[in-house]
This record gives sequence, C-alpha cells and structure tokens, in this order.
Amino acid sequence: MRDNSVINYLICSHCRKEVIIKVPFKEKLLEYDISQGLNEYLIQRKLETKYPQSHQFGTIIPFGYMDKYGAIIMERIRGDDLKTYLLKSNHHLHTKALGCAGAWLRYLHNSCPRGYENQHIDVEARIQYLDYTYGNPLRRNKTAYSAFSYLKKESAKIKTISIPATWGHGDYKPENIIYDGVKYIGLDIQLKDYSVFVYDLASFLNHLIIMGQGIRYRRMKSCYSQLEKGFLEGYGNIGQADKYLLHWIQLYFMLCYWGRYQLQNRFFAAYANGYILPTLTDLQAKIYSERIYEVG
Repeated sequence: MRDNSVINYLICSHCRKEVIIKVPFKEKLLEYDISQGLNEYLIQRKLETKYPQSHQFGTIIPFGYMDKYGAIIMERIRGDDLKTYLLKSNHHLHTKALGCAGAWLRYLHNSCPRGYENQHIDVEARIQYLDYTYGNPLRRNKTAYSAFSYLKKESAKIKTISIPATWGHGDYKPENIIYDGVKYIGLDIQLKDYSVFVYDLASFLNHLIIMGQGIRYRRMKSCYSQLEKGFLEGYGNIGQADKYLLHWIQLYFMLCYWGRYQLQNRFFAAYANGYILPTLTDLQAKIYSERIYEVG
C-alpha cells in the first residue's frame, strides 16, 4: 500500500508472470487526477528505453494502463526497499548499498535526452518562500532561526555558482529504491523538473539523516559520514562547489520539513523538534566545511 493507492499482486493468465496493479483508493478516486496515473505510466514507458537497463540497475517495467480506474499494470519486483534493507542487513553492507543508490541516480541523470546544462539556484525565491510560509515558527525557535539566518548569509555566495542541471527523480529516498539482492530498481520517478542535479542528492541524504534520528536506525547515525561518502562516491564526480550547494539545499529542505510540521499540530511539531531540529546545526557545519572563499 502506498500513500494514495492500493497495490494488488496477481499472476497474468496469458504469460504467467507476476504483476502488480497499482490502483487509487476508491474513496479518493473522485479527487484523484486520472492523468497522474497515466503520467506515471508514460514515464515508466519512457525510462524503459532511456534508462540504461542492466543486470544491476534498472527501472520498473510497465505492462499496461487502465483508463477507467487510473490503474497501472507493471512487473512485480521482489525485494526490500533500501530503508528496510538497511535495517535488516549487516552494517558493513550499508556503504556498498548506498554507493549503488548513488550510481543508480547518476545513470538516471545521465539518461536525460536534453543532457546537462549549467544553472544557478534561485536563492532569493527560496529565502522568500521560507520567510513567508514559515517565518512565524522560525522566529519562535532559536535553533531554527539561527539556521535560517545562516542560510540567508550564505545565499549571496550560493547564487553566484552554477552547476549542471538535468531531469530529476523528484522524490528520491531510500523507500523509493528496491534491492532484490542483485539489482537496484527505482520507483515513483516523477521527472517533473529540469533543475540542478543536487536536488535529488539532497532529498536522499536528508531522508537518511532523519532515519538515523529514530531508535531503530540509531546505529546509522554514528556512521552517517561514511554512508554519505559512499553515496556521493557512487554518484561520482562531485566537486567542492557541488557539495557546498548540496549542503545548502539540504539545510533549505530541512527547514521546509521542520516548518511544515510546526504548522500542523502538537504531535507533528514534537516529531519535528525531536527528529529534524537536531540536524540543523550539523548541516550548517557541513556548509561551512565546503565553503568556497573569495581569493584575494
């Protein structure tokens, strides 16, 4: 079961292959935009040929789409999502798995038909968004506001740097990559925007950081630096300027996560204060460690 859909496991009566049928919840069908399912199916079709499918990396293969139900028929993948795998496996396997997750993402970015083009991050728009949307809770919390102030301070330098842009996964996180013991398969690929490549990296690493705040994944917290290194080395060709922008985007995303929870209820606010707030100081330190200083 996913956030807005039910996953049905069946066997095709013609080819006898195991298949999945992903169907929106009935109670949400009226508000569900049928084009969302069709768009997901068309993305899967596109990636079937654009992504370099191999014995180690790939994307899910679609078999068909049912307009009436907004349902997608696709191959069944046996295995664990990476979040579950990291919990079940020995920790010496984690760095290898994270390296493969980085490599999978690099193949996705490289497969963009448009190729890479350098872009700047619109830092003013992001600072304004944070201030307008979450300004009140940010100002009420000393740690969060300190992180927000540091983000603004570094924005003057950030906006001068351009790095490669490509199409993006749109929701890259450990839960959206399946490992069956041999092959890594990406899920829920959105290809929404053509933007700087570090967005997908920041999303994945932030989910990894937040996982490490939980009791079940606490052992990952102590070796996060090693896991991050493995992920980035798997992705490959990451320079100091790239890391500087990456950590800035990570801090921006974390402040968005934290602010969104603060605007909901006390339970979500407490979750954010326990799981997200402690990460802000560490991300500021990472930005500082990769900061590019003016020469002369």
